[in-house]
Amino acid sequence: MNGKSQEYHFIYKNQEYDATDYVNKHPGGREFLDKFIDEKKDITEYFATLHSKKALKVLESFKIIRQDYKETQTSQRYFELREKVIHLYKPNWIKEALLILGTLWGLIYGSLCTNWWLAIFILCVTQIIAGWEGHS
Repeated sequence: MNGKSQEYHFIYKNQEYDATDYVNKHPGGREFLDKFIDEKKDITEYFATLHSKKALKVLESFKIIRQDYKETQTSQRYFELREKVIHLYKPNWIKEALLILGTLWGLIYGSLCTNWWLAIFILCVTQIIAGWEGHS
């Protein structure tokens, strides 16, 4: 690097931010950002996917290098699609609680059931539901 330290500049939407001073504070570490900076400088979709509103405020507190970037089509499509599907990711706490209670009941009842074929069926269904819940 010719004696010059690495600069970490990333584009979010239409602005380029200097994240150099934040690199050592980043929870993902310097190594993650080192790999990332070589891969893609426009981090709009990645940042929006992986970070909270609080993290966006941190990013927006960085020094702005340039403001004249045009937002990429990929970024625009990402936010359009996100608005269309965001309702799918809002939890229904009553449904979640009932599924967890049902799973717990299935594990207990299936373990204590004396009818082996019913126990296997209940435990299999319970494991499928637990898998769905864990994935969600």
